Amino acid sequence: MPLSRDRPPIRITARVLEFLGIPFASKEHRFPVAARPEIRNIMLSFSGITFADGEGRMILATDKRVAEELIVFLNKSGYHVLDLTRFEQ
Repeated sequence: MPLSRDRPPIRITARVLEFLGIPFASKEHRFPVAARPEIRNIMLSFSGITFADGEGRMILATDKRVAEELIVFLNKSGYHVLDLTRFEQ
């Protein structure tokens, strides 16, 4: 599977997951801030790819910088963050 250096890391990630047959969602991902109905809640949105790793842990791979406080929030929501910005040229 040829991977071009000029492709964004998010696209390469999607191609690798597809090649490996790992199901993933590539869209905007919304997380409620509080445990109440969405209509009365604040929603945080993240762009990126979500998938489960080999042990079933949820991963959010994103090419956007995410503040440490938001990474902690995502960890508490059951997601680990894969920071793809460090792979940009």
